[in-house]
Amino acid sequence: MPKTQTIYQLVCCGPSDVSTEISLVKQVVDQWNLAIGLEADRFVHFAHWKTDATPDLSDRGQGVINRQIIDRADILVAIFWGRLGTPTGKARSGTEEEILRGIQQKKRVLLYFSDLVSTSKVHDEDQYQKLQQFRRDMSGKGLFFTFQSRREFEKLFSMHLGRALEDVRASAKRVKKPQKENVASVSQRGEINVNAAGDGDHRNVTLNIHPPAPKPAPKSKYSKNAIGADANLVNYIDYLFGLAIEYWDGVEGMNAGRLGKKIKTKFHLKLRTRNHLSVERFEELVEFIIEDLLEPSPVGKRHLRQGTKLCRTFEEFRFGPM
Repeated sequence: MPKTQTIYQLVCCGPSDVSTEISLVKQVVDQWNLAIGLEADRFVHFAHWKTDATPDLSDRGQGVINRQIIDRADILVAIFWGRLGTPTGKARSGTEEEILRGIQQKKRVLLYFSDLVSTSKVHDEDQYQKLQQFRRDMSGKGLFFTFQSRREFEKLFSMHLGRALEDVRASAKRVKKPQKENVASVSQRGEINVNAAGDGDHRNVTLNIHPPAPKPAPKSKYSKNAIGADANLVNYIDYLFGLAIEYWDGVEGMNAGRLGKKIKTKFHLKLRTRNHLSVERFEELVEFIIEDLLEPSPVGKRHLRQGTKLCRTFEEFRFGPM
């Protein structure tokens, strides 16, 4: 049978000095699609103005980018290092205008600032000072993250992507289309007004019409007792699996597909996914990922030698450090 697939639009933006970080965002999105999207029938389309905008002289450049890319986004990822960018006439930079537009349209905006090096020494001082003022402005609008290495940024974004997608998915479910008023819906209240011909009087006519049978609730692809029916469980497993991909990075043959196959083999899933496992097997699945995927990895072995935690616990993942 044909499957219904959901595609989320993720737009990445930032000044010219964060091209490496933008490439990392695309890599993480590609990994997510391969490791999780294939199983969940949910995919993320990575977009950037250099690859997704087309020539258009009907508006100023930033206006074209806004219309073609920003307005279609479900998630906006913005990154800064030592530059704020070039003014657009409506904002201090194109990236700032995109962020403010995203906020105005109530999109999910993930904002990051790089503290990789002393940027004031390697970038234009005027740009750096403008960026610091923008950073102070954003601190009053919500939560953003900073990072001190590109490896840290990749790890942070890998964790944040799954949660942001789940939030966007949950928000979409809460949006209900207004129902049109019709005769049937009016008659369910038991009374309608009929204009008497010729004399302008109104008569109350009661119609005994049975309300239509309620539509059956849409059937979930997971049973009520499955891991996939609980977003918190799904997000934590996705987090652990994302770490496994990261910890095996660079080892030939140990890609997302191979790691996913190990889980399928262990739990005899065949055509099913790990999200089809019952909630009672959640701890068993977590234990397998940690002991058989994380610990044997090069990064996992290093963490064990150094006494560093391999991962966050389920409670820490949901509520922060205890």
